[in-house]
Amino acid sequence: MGNTCSEPTPVRSNITSKKLDNQTISRTRIVENFIIVWLDANINKSNSDIQNSLNQLQHTVNTIKIFTDIESCLAFLHEIKHEKVFLIVSGSLGQQILPTIQHNNQLDSVYIFCHDLTKHATWVKQYTKIKGMFNGIEPLCEKLKSDIRQRDKDLTPVSIVSTKSDELDQSFMYSQLLKDILLRLPFNDQAKKDLVKFCREQYSKNKYELKIIDEFERDYDRPSPIWWYTRECFTYTMLNKALRTQDIEIIIKMGFFVRDLHRQLEELHSKIDKNTQLIVYRGQGMLNAEFEKMKANQGGLLSFNNFLSTSTTREVSLGFARCALNNQDLTAILFQMNIDPSVSTTPFACLDNLSYFSDSEKEILFSMHTIFRIDEIKQLEERLWEVHLKLTSDNDEQLAKVTEQMKTEIAGGTDWHALGHLMTKIDRFDKAEEIYKTLLETTDKKNSKDIAQLYHQLGYVNKQRDNLSDALIYYKKSLELKLTYLPKNDPGFSATYSNIGSVLLEQHDLNGALKNYQYALQIDLHAPEPDQLEIATDYNNIAQVLMDQRKHTDELKNFQNALNIFLEKLPPRHPSIGVLYNNIGDAYRVMGDRLNAHSSYKKSFEILEKSLPPNHRTLTIVHDNMTSMS
Repeated sequence: MGNTCSEPTPVRSNITSKKLDNQTISRTRIVENFIIVWLDANINKSNSDIQNSLNQLQHTVNTIKIFTDIESCLAFLHEIKHEKVFLIVSGSLGQQILPTIQHNNQLDSVYIFCHDLTKHATWVKQYTKIKGMFNGIEPLCEKLKSDIRQRDKDLTPVSIVSTKSDELDQSFMYSQLLKDILLRLPFNDQAKKDLVKFCREQYSKNKYELKIIDEFERDYDRPSPIWWYTRECFTYTMLNKALRTQDIEIIIKMGFFVRDLHRQLEELHSKIDKNTQLIVYRGQGMLNAEFEKMKANQGGLLSFNNFLSTSTTREVSLGFARCALNNQDLTAILFQMNIDPSVSTTPFACLDNLSYFSDSEKEILFSMHTIFRIDEIKQLEERLWEVHLKLTSDNDEQLAKVTEQMKTEIAGGTDWHALGHLMTKIDRFDKAEEIYKTLLETTDKKNSKDIAQLYHQLGYVNKQRDNLSDALIYYKKSLELKLTYLPKNDPGFSATYSNIGSVLLEQHDLNGALKNYQYALQIDLHAPEPDQLEIATDYNNIAQVLMDQRKHTDELKNFQNALNIFLEKLPPRHPSIGVLYNNIGDAYRVMGDRLNAHSSYKKSFEILEKSLPPNHRTLTIVHDNMTSMS
């Protein structure tokens, strides 16, 4: 509450969820976008040709899984959620497994590997994901590597911001926030050591990549960040996967590399002729639904959420776009990007003589999360479109409004504090706790104010992870420290009392919860400059205790007090209003009023659907509440 580092959402909801799993994984992970699965009952890994092929394929994809039976293969495919699978399968097993997996969204392409091609020539025609039949391993590997390189372009993640001022793509906002924080974080030599150690664990069975990791550790500064990024190795594949899936752990581990790459682009960009306008192109596939969203938001903003490779040659890019026509799930897109360096400081640079590859296709590389305005969209032929984008200017009105909103999300504290705060907003409480504990260890123990703030944040993340006892300990430590340097009625106590109340409510200590919530309300009401939003939060919290005490008249009165303030002070689609409607729905549900409960849940879902990331746990909970009252 206020500026005292309270819970990020200013409504204490009684939304509950299953205990969060700790998402920090100690085992080897799939750190790239692609997996090769090889299914063949008679595969002989000791065969020299097969072993050589596996080694060659591992130059392109780190994770290769081999199965000799359909059941094990199906079980593995069922677990894949974020990566694209390229399946090599024998003719006989392919005929058996494809009817089951042909509509699996993660299965990208299938390659039939058998001696008798004519035997399987008929049935393969009914499956569009089959990219070819091969009786030789070398042509199969070449085709596979070529397809993977093309598919890599199609997985470029984008965020789209509507022209409507009250509709903000949350993935856009949080990815921009993460970028801004990363570029400011103070990394030291230990950061590179930590990344190297992590990469050796992930690529422990890949001799080719391990040699490159050794080279990276030894000679990172000798070429340049651009040289390392354009090399087809872990620096490119792992970073792109992390940015696409918002893998926070890996993004932070690679944070120093992201910063160095951005700074090199900035340095090169500062030397270009600002009076020379530029047109660059990019050809790729885009998921059909994503393309329809882009068409519906013509005139809005579009952000490519990674480092963006483009070319000054239209025909080269058009060729890449046409490759997407082979996939019915994709629309082929030729982006034409109009760049005016005089109105934008967005860093980009030509990679001539800087890329790992001598022939860089006249490549222009933009820093990650470059923002364009969607201009003209026109159809070239069936399923092939040309989209004109315009690099946003530094004084773009809509972008300025979005940026200002983002800054308020994580204001206060150091950049590491800001990163911890951002982690709580995207439900990465494990990573937030790790950051706050590290800050606690490195903060001067005489700095009571900062220590109290960190205790408070650790209380919050532990509460979100259902560690209620630890949460209460941290909140009370924060309160004890604040009492040493603040007057007892200082507004800074409001957040602490409120959050102690929220823990006690979860522990079913209703009297203790109500007492702390009432402390918070009195402090906020008598503050020198009362904050109406904080007062609304207090009313909401008190209402939730009264709901559990079955004091329904007083409960609804407090909820209504909170709602009146929120509707007056907040934008109509603010997530706090959505959470409050959910709480009101809970109240009506407890009273047995299904009609009003459903109406409130529906209002909640309609608001939160517009204001939270699509995979946010709160959306699922509110949707379940709504359907249960139907």
